[in-house]
Amino acid sequence: MNRDLKTLTIFFRTRNTLERRIRQDIAQHGLNATEFGVLEILYHKGPQTVNSILQKVLVQGPSLTYALKSLEKRGWITRKKMPHDKRVYQSSLTEEGHDFIAKIYPKHEQNLRSLLDVFTPEEEKTFQRLLKKLGKQKNSSG
Repeated sequence: MNRDLKTLTIFFRTRNTLERRIRQDIAQHGLNATEFGVLEILYHKGPQTVNSILQKVLVQGPSLTYALKSLEKRGWITRKKMPHDKRVYQSSLTEEGHDFIAKIYPKHEQNLRSLLDVFTPEEEKTFQRLLKKLGKQKNSSG
């Protein structure tokens, strides 16, 4: 078998296709990926510090700051300083924000699920295992 980099080419093309489809799904609600990510985290995990959100959304700090300000301006989140450390802010969904994400998330989840429905359950488990194996490699470069 030829051990060229075809697998990586396929992987990145697939990643780009999935990312494009996800962004299109999110955009129809007037959100960018970071804003949606913040709403999703707060919806599923409850109030979070900015640092915690930053680690979960995997974006640059300025992008997150912009998203938080945008969501706060729309009335979907609140940000407050923590009493134990005034440098730390915690973000929470407002009732309006909770209602908004609760309304759009099930359809978004269904759209994402449909992307994975090309797999049988066994294939999906194998795919998960292989992705984890790839993702858990140690950095071997110099």
